[in-house]
Amino acid sequence: MKKYTGYSLLRDAETFFLEQELLLATFFIFCVATSNIGFGDASKHFNVLSFGAVGDGKTDDSPVNTLTLISL
Repeated sequence: MKKYTGYSLLRDAETFFLEQELLLATFFIFCVATSNIGFGDASKHFNVLSFGAVGDGKTDDSPVNTLTLISL
């Protein structure tokens, strides 16, 4: 077991916090860098009513929604 003196304990704590800050900064940079990645072609718009959906809130339009997603 490692015996800690006052200075070595402080140095290890500083190293831990520096590593933690580096990890947090890396995660933040990754989030910012990937925030503009698109999901598919945003210029395509679909009207599910043209695929046969009723859209009255009572009818199950799940099969039509699936068909619309497949057509992407």
